Amino acid sequence: PLQNTVVGGMQYNPVSSDLGDCYHVFMTEWSQTSLKYYIDGTLVETKTGDVSKLFNKEHTLGISLPIGGLFYSNFVPNNIQVGTLHVSYVKAFTSK
Repeated sequence: PLQNTVVGGMQYNPVSSDLGDCYHVFMTEWSQTSLKYYIDGTLVETKTGDVSKLFNKEHTLGISLPIGGLFYSNFVPNNIQVGTLHVSYVKAFTSK
């Protein structure tokens, strides 16, 4: 069975600015001991745990624009506005 071996997920918007105002750079740095997430060069989240179990496996990159979920205590579905997620490019780098 699948098991989440990584802990430390964020429960909030990590930046104070409106992410819909302009283009942003989102980056994930994946090492043997952690997953680090950056927005515009600023570290916003670090996940730790048994990250090494994620190596040497096939992975799929998913890009989505989620709305609602458990992050909002007063979620009102009728307040959802239509939006668009524009992605200019995706790069993947590896190291030896």
